[in-house]
Amino acid sequence: MNVAPRAHVQGTMRTPRTQAPDGARSEGGEQMGAELMYFEIPASDLDALTEFYTRVLSWTIGPRAEQRDDYRTIETSADGNAVGGGLFKGATPDQPILNYFKVDDVAGAVGLVESNGGKVIEKRSAIPGMGFFALCADPEGHVFGLWHGDTAAE
Repeated sequence: MNVAPRAHVQGTMRTPRTQAPDGARSEGGEQMGAELMYFEIPASDLDALTEFYTRVLSWTIGPRAEQRDDYRTIETSADGNAVGGGLFKGATPDQPILNYFKVDDVAGAVGLVESNGGKVIEKRSAIPGMGFFALCADPEGHVFGLWHGDTAAE
């Protein structure tokens, strides 16, 4: 499976909500589950996919603040309260959309992935000033990201 690491830089991911939309909590008061907080869509032609998703889903897609040519931000709602994402120059035409899930501890979640038959694709890494992420695959090979926001990340 081809999964190319993206060049994450400050400003790529927005701060996730701190609680699941339904307010689900465990018996101990901790949030249950890992909410979807960000997605990335690979593109061989950024302009064509920008036009497609803008027309079909009415998303706002624009350049990042850093003015990188290979990454664009996606706002899926006018008020900014929905999950957002990014559109980036993909490595291969068959590269799938990547979803990131918010967790309290990336290293701990990676341990759970491994102990339950999953694999680590990209070890826990820092995005300075934003947080930590890892890329994993479930036992059937579906790749997903784990994310914990932390402005002290280096």
